[in-house]
Amino acid sequence: MLLNYSALTEGAHTIEVYTDGQLLTRRDFRSVKSGGSEYLAGKTKAVTVENFPSAGTTSMLEWSQSKQSFVVTGKVDQNLTGTYTLARMTIHLQNDLVLDSEGGEFSVSGTMNVTQSQVDYSLVMVVNGESTPIADSYSYRDYGYYLYDSNHRKNMAIVERGSKFVASSLSYTADLGWFNMIEYWEKTNSVTSSGSVVTRSDFTKPEIFQEKTN
Repeated sequence: MLLNYSALTEGAHTIEVYTDGQLLTRRDFRSVKSGGSEYLAGKTKAVTVENFPSAGTTSMLEWSQSKQSFVVTGKVDQNLTGTYTLARMTIHLQNDLVLDSEGGEFSVSGTMNVTQSQVDYSLVMVVNGESTPIADSYSYRDYGYYLYDSNHRKNMAIVERGSKFVASSLSYTADLGWFNMIEYWEKTNSVTSSGSVVTRSDFTKPEIFQEKTN
């Protein structure tokens, strides 16, 4: 038996269950707040749920008005392999300064190619009209919630994976000190072959850091 609690008013209620005309059970309960309406209408929502309906599977659930419940509409691609474009970057410096490409302090663009064991990326950071190219390549091991960068021997926390790849990593340089960088990548298509890259050690500190970390 299903009971729509949203249809009840505030106060005391009684449920009686009969079988063949005989009272089987009786329950008294109190509703402290009305749901407002019998059915939820005009609302939409989609969420992802990990390890559902089975371990290792991530499913997309969407609200169904007719069923008054969330229903499974598909599986979420958790595979990292593919090509990506850089949508956003935030940098948190050790002096509590936060730089965000969406805040107008700088802009970034770039592409990334991920295979089963390697990441190749190149991006351009533009500060005060001056462009700084950055490129790198590293081998990795995927542990689900984080990647281990074998080349730089550090972990990269995965905030989101699938159609988007959002990752957070902690780094240190003599110029900047410790800083946390969050990268927001959007998947575009399947894996392509990667070209040659330069190392991160070739990166020249942009002017924005020189000005704001003194």
